[in-house]
Amino acid sequence: MTPSAARACFEAILWKPAIRWHIRKIEILKPIHWINLRRNEIASVIPTRNVETAMRNGTGILGLNIEDDRQQRAGLYPDNRELLMDILKYGAEVEVVTPDALREAVKNQLDVAAGQYRQGNGAGPGFGPGQR
Repeated sequence: MTPSAARACFEAILWKPAIRWHIRKIEILKPIHWINLRRNEIASVIPTRNVETAMRNGTGILGLNIEDDRQQRAGLYPDNRELLMDILKYGAEVEVVTPDALREAVKNQLDVAAGQYRQGNGAGPGFGPGQR
């Protein structure tokens, strides 16, 4: 984080007209661990016209050949939390094979979420009315 970014963070959270922040020192409390993740994606989408035709006629071309249209993308994540959020947004469409620690973290988060729905606890901790 640059000094100007740190100052902007302070001002965003602790802004008062009478205070001007001067960043003199930035200490790293926990080293940043970067995780490189590769994933396969499809480059194109099924055209809307094909979907409309299929809905109108009851038949149409709605398939994609994934072998011809596959792209491999790489993502660099600064820590497990950001990667964990990115993985969880895909739900059952993604499976973490390795590393074991990340696989366990995903499993634990899914267990917590499923438990909240099973018990009927509403929105869960930290996401109730007036909470951030």
